[in-house]
Amino acid sequence: MEKLYFKVFLLFFSFVIVVIGVKCFDFNKDVNKKIASDSIKIYDNITKIKIINYTGNIDITGKNNTFEPYLKVDKIAKSNSDKRNNYILETCSYKIIYSKDELIINTYIGENIDSLSEIEFDYELVVPESIEILIDNRIGDITITDIYNNLNISNSSGNITLNHITARDIKLSANEINAYATLYYPEDSIDWEFIGTSGNIELDLKEGISAVVEARIATGQIDYSLRDFLIQESNDVRLKGILREGEGKIFVDLITGNIKLITF
Repeated sequence: MEKLYFKVFLLFFSFVIVVIGVKCFDFNKDVNKKIASDSIKIYDNITKIKIINYTGNIDITGKNNTFEPYLKVDKIAKSNSDKRNNYILETCSYKIIYSKDELIINTYIGENIDSLSEIEFDYELVVPESIEILIDNRIGDITITDIYNNLNISNSSGNITLNHITARDIKLSANEINAYATLYYPEDSIDWEFIGTSGNIELDLKEGISAVVEARIATGQIDYSLRDFLIQESNDVRLKGILREGEGKIFVDLITGNIKLITF
């Protein structure tokens, strides 16, 4: 009986030690965040915007001339102390350069700052729908809505959503990619290119789009449901054909993942 009591005591003592250890050495504490926000007017003469960013989300919406263009920047510090957050916000910054009709936004990371885990720059822009957009982002989600000028997007990892885009020229490339695009005919010959290493690419091609379509994948699946589509080649790794009159070009290339092409 004494041995049984002794074993119970040891189990209870071990439980107490474990609980105390978890409380004292909690490595999953919530990270504190501190945000510094700026709102900046965009001049009316700007026809091109270029954003160079490390980590963060970018949201761009095109509007007609009744809306005043603007840029909102959220600089987000993420660490376990207020002192560290203050240091991050003080040493990380962004620079805005106006060059004739072009606006360039460049992100700068301070010394001894982990650009992947301690700092994030979120950009929200309302711009003329006719503006040309260039984005070079490392990690983060990109959403672009109601733009009918050219798009050039590079992203290492994150979700990319293009809503109601009527652009003649689209260049999109990413390593880890999850891209969904709703695309409309711009009444001109199109040149659209979507390239990724791994992930998913889905293109919703609306009425009137005319192009030679080619989709390639090394490992994964190509799904398509295309009206007025003349198939030239279709197998496990490649789809090629002519959509309607075949006036433009749509090229999708993915090493591993899934490609989906649909029309309604």
